[in-house]
Amino acid sequence: PGTRLFVGNLAGTRVTKSDLWRVFAKHGKIAQITYKANYGFVQFVKPNDCLRAQRAENGAYLLNREMKLEIS
Repeated sequence: PGTRLFVGNLAGTRVTKSDLWRVFAKHGKIAQITYKANYGFVQFVKPNDCLRAQRAENGAYLLNREMKLEIS
């Protein structure tokens, strides 16, 4: 519980797993990344890493879109 981060308001098909990895890997070890057109999920190994990423990156821009992050 508390290791899965919802990433909303993504730039559709322009976003890649590599883009998400680049943004979130600096916050801790990532177990998995999945995404659809305008949203995705980043699964961290540790809950504290997920919380740190959410606090640091919520509202940050990725490909000119402001990301909306929630722990799910």
